[in-house]
Amino acid sequence: MNLEPPTRVFYDRQCPLCCACVEWVRRRVREGELEFVDVAGSTQGAEGFAAIGCADCAPDALRVLNPDGTWYEGADAVRELARRTGWGRWVGWTGWPGFRWLARALYRWVASHRYALSKWL
Repeated sequence: MNLEPPTRVFYDRQCPLCCACVEWVRRRVREGELEFVDVAGSTQGAEGFAAIGCADCAPDALRVLNPDGTWYEGADAVRELARRTGWGRWVGWTGWPGFRWLARALYRWVASHRYALSKWL
């Protein structure tokens, strides 16, 4: 029995692109390994997120909180989830010096256009 709390994934459930990505991840991890938290429609609200150390958890970026307290945001969160699903080798380069800034810039662009991009799903 695993007593370690699950890794928490904070995402925008109102975004079809975000939901598609979360479902892709959900199908590739063990049940209970990740807890998915909707930051757009959550009943936790700002106070609840502040209590867990994520006062700025707005639906503008994917965020991952590991049980050890390590936070990942945006492209770094995508890389962490890819690692957990066995796809880390495909996106590992996004953490290399010289490429990290590019991955983060691309993530910010996709995040700011996520509703328009969702129409292509």
